[in-house]
Amino acid sequence: MDAIQTAIDEEKMHPEVQEYFPVWRYVNPVDARSRPEHAARNGRYYPASVPFASVRGTDIGDVANCRCDQILIDRFEWAQLRERGARLARE
Repeated sequence: MDAIQTAIDEEKMHPEVQEYFPVWRYVNPVDARSRPEHAARNGRYYPASVPFASVRGTDIGDVANCRCDQILIDRFEWAQLRERGARLARE
């Protein structure tokens, strides 16, 4: 999963991609196996310029068996979400 997230980060850092996908949402399967600090980030929005690993964490305790994911949000959806009160996380 870490390799997949790294590849997504590399793609989303391209300026043309960021123009269309300016934001991503942190997704965590909230269940008994979820790390509390990962579950706390579930549903938060981050700028496309922020790498997934910097939010999730890079320590082996954050990376090993992590099931978290990032969902890219296009600029049209982000405009709608902002109208409904969505904001970028402050982490």
